Amino acid sequence: MNRIQKYLRLAKPESYGTFFDFLVGYLIVLPVSAYVGHLGTLLLIFVSFTVLVYPGIYIINDLIDLPRDRQHPVKKYRPIASGEIKRSVALLAATAFLLLGFVLGFLISPTVLLFEILFVVINLLYSSLLKHIPYVDLFASTMTHPLRTIFAICVFGCIGVQYWTVLVSIACMWLVFNTLKRHKELTEVGTSLRASLRGYSKRSLIYITISCCLILLMLFFWCDSLILLLVVGVASAFSLVLLLGYTKGRGRIEKILHYMLNN
Repeated sequence: MNRIQKYLRLAKPESYGTFFDFLVGYLIVLPVSAYVGHLGTLLLIFVSFTVLVYPGIYIINDLIDLPRDRQHPVKKYRPIASGEIKRSVALLAATAFLLLGFVLGFLISPTVLLFEILFVVINLLYSSLLKHIPYVDLFASTMTHPLRTIFAICVFGCIGVQYWTVLVSIACMWLVFNTLKRHKELTEVGTSLRASLRGYSKRSLIYITISCCLILLMLFFWCDSLILLLVVGVASAFSLVLLLGYTKGRGRIEKILHYMLNN
C-alpha cells in the first residue's frame, strides 16, 4: 500500500482538476443534445491526456528540477527528491505513462495525439528555459490552461473567434492562481532557491491579480449564453475567493490555499 501511495503521489492525481479547462471546451462547442453521445470519447481523452500523458510530464519536470527540489522546504519531500523513488524508476514510469497516453490518444484521434505531443513540447520548453525568466514563466505556465480548452474545441468542433470570452476567462482565472503562487513562494522561500523570483515584485503580482479579477467581472457584459455566463461566473468566483482568501488568510480558505499553492 505504501508503494502504491508513492506512485500515486508521483502521478499527482490532485492535478486532475485541470481537466475542467478541457471540459469547458467540450460544453461550449457541442449542442446540449450531443453531450451524451460524445461522453465516451470525453472519458477516453481524460484517461489518455490527464491520467497518462500529464503524469509523465510531471515526472519529467520533477527529474529536471531535482537539484532545486532537494533544497526546497516543501518540494524536498516529493517522492523523487526525497529518494523514495529512484531516478531510473521514475524515468521508466514517465516513459510508460507517455507511451500509453500517446497510443491511446492516436486510437481516439490523430488530433488528440498532436495536441498531447504539443503539450509535452511546451512543458519541456518551460521546464528547461521559460521557467527561469521572470514573468515569462508566469504567463507561459498560465497559457497551457486555455490551450486545453482550445484542445477540446478542436477535437469536438472547430475553433473560432466566438470563443474569445471563454478563453480569456480561463486564462485570467489561472493567471490569478499562478500569480498568487509566485507571491506565496516569494514570501515564504525568497529568491535564494529560485533565481527567477528576483525579477518579481510583490506589488506587481498583486496588481496583476486584481487586474485579472476586474477583467473577469467585465466579461459578464459579453456573455450571450447560459454556458458562457456559468463559465465566467465560476472563473470570477474562483479568482475572487482566491484573492480575498490569500490576502486575508483566515479559516478554511487559508487551509485550502495552503494546500493548492504548495503543489
